[in-house]
Amino acid sequence: MTTQILNTMLTVVAACLNTEQGLIMLNPKQELLEINNKGGLDKPRLIVLGIITFVSGLLFVLPGTFDAGDFFMFSVFLIAMCFQLETKDLSGFARELPFIALNLMLLYMQYPLQEVKER
Repeated sequence: MTTQILNTMLTVVAACLNTEQGLIMLNPKQELLEINNKGGLDKPRLIVLGIITFVSGLLFVLPGTFDAGDFFMFSVFLIAMCFQLETKDLSGFARELPFIALNLMLLYMQYPLQEVKER
């Protein structure tokens, strides 16, 4: 029972973080653009990643698209980590590691309300 509660909480947190980050990337401020321009992410590319991030946050909530949302977010984090390594920003790379771990943990635990859905 506590595992299901933890899984539900993690899924809600991941969905909220993804939609919030997607909205931030859809309308980037100048500081965010300057940081991402170092790695070759200009405004159009950042907006595309923002759209993918926002949609993946919404996909987390639905049982049929949970795995797709997790896959999309995992892909976005891998892309971000590659850009961090390309610019030799190891602290930025390390900041992405907990999010990758969260996605892997959610993928392992599956959709949290699976038992409720089957009743």
